[in-house]
This record gives sequence, structure tokens and C-alpha cells, in this order.
Amino acid sequence: METAAKPSLLDNPNKPKEVKPLEDISSFSITGWLNKKEEVKTEKVEVKDNLPANHFSEVDLLHEWKLFLDNLQDDDPVKFSAIKVCKLQKKDENKILIKVPSEAAKSEFETVRKDFLSVFQRKVNNFHIKSKYVEDETLQKEIITKRKLFDKFAEKNPILKELDDLMKFDFS
Repeated sequence: METAAKPSLLDNPNKPKEVKPLEDISSFSITGWLNKKEEVKTEKVEVKDNLPANHFSEVDLLHEWKLFLDNLQDDDPVKFSAIKVCKLQKKDENKILIKVPSEAAKSEFETVRKDFLSVFQRKVNNFHIKSKYVEDETLQKEIITKRKLFDKFAEKNPILKELDDLMKFDFS
């Protein structure tokens, strides 16, 4: 029995291969992604040499910080409560020292730093302002519970400790 060989595309060199034009390739396919031309991105870079650098005082800085905190309290109370303990201080002519109580407060301040500095730079007309963070643990506020308060009094008056052992006070 003879089997008839099926003609294949490889056997016929005269038949042209079908090639899709590039316009028909989907941009979501791998081929489309590989053939995609890289777009050249140009970023606008401001030259800070030509920008003004007017003098500002620490009073100006603290006044604008207070206004910024007031606006932030209305807009985003969560961020406000996280950064309200941060203190700003003018270090040099164009440097602001930002005292933060912890790394968490620093990261929260980072989210609003750009907004604050852009507003402040426009108000004082000084675009050369730099900021620096310093961690200051004295800014941390300790939450005193009723139990901690009682223990503090019990240190001064040991009879209170005996009374607590006897009565089993609940300070929750």
C-alpha cells in the first residue's frame, strides 16, 4: 500500500510565507511588547541658580507650619496626628531642621514634606531651601494609663500597693 505524502509548506519553496504587518500585532502580546519602540522621555529640570533665594525667619517658618497643620487637620486627621509632634527649626540661611520623634513619624512627614515645602518656598520666595531630619526622642509623648499612674503613686506610698493586692483594683 502506498501512502500519499501530504505536501507541506516546507517542501514548496516557491510559496511565500504569510507575515503579518506590525500594525496588526496587539500591543498586549509578547511580540508587540518586544517590537515596541522605546519612547524617549524628557524631564523638565529647573535650574535653581536663576531662582530667588530671599531671606526668611524662623517666625515665618513656624507660622506657615501652623497654618499647614491647621489645613491638614481638616483634610487628613490621620496624617495630622502622626506629624503634629514634629518640630521645625531654621538651621542656616537655607536649611530647615526637622525634628521627628521616630522613624514612623519621619515616613509620615515624608508624605507631606513636598507639599509643605512647595507652599513655603512660594510664600517666602526662596527656592534654595533644603531640609534635614533629626530623630529627637524627647518629642515622644508617653501615654499614661490609669494603671501606670497608680503604680507611680504606689512607688511613693507602698500602702497603696498592699491595698491593690488586697482589693484587686481593676484599672481598665
